[in-house]
Amino acid sequence: MCQREAMMTLLPGHGVDLPWAGRSLRFGMTLDAVRGGVEPHADLRDAFVCGSGWAKEFAAGGLRVCVFADEAGALSGVSATRAPDDTAHMPVGLHDIDLFGWPVGEVLDALRDTGRRVRATRTSAWVDGDLHLDWARHATFVGHLCLYALR
Repeated sequence: MCQREAMMTLLPGHGVDLPWAGRSLRFGMTLDAVRGGVEPHADLRDAFVCGSGWAKEFAAGGLRVCVFADEAGALSGVSATRAPDDTAHMPVGLHDIDLFGWPVGEVLDALRDTGRRVRATRTSAWVDGDLHLDWARHATFVGHLCLYALR
């Protein structure tokens, strides 16, 4: 379900692999280490996440990616948001499933087929307690996701 060109890959419990060769973000990283993983490929800008030690965002492949830290300043979450229209976007993969590239029902079924525990409501789903997906009420596709470091 995912093509291997430029994509962001979610690594539950660890972080994400970025779309640039050899670049990744691991939970627990400092802001300086995050900068080293993202720059010079993208411009990190200030963002706001309630209760975070710091938060930054950058654009990549039609997505807005936000990274944020816990109170101690260690990377504790990565979120991605796609445009609500049909704008082309970089795949965001988990178990070879493009979480933004298929209808919500198909994504949730595919995640269940990989053995992931999925708890869904009308407009959101928790996957194994560390990945949150959400979508607009009448939307076909996931619009936003966030992967959290488990404590």
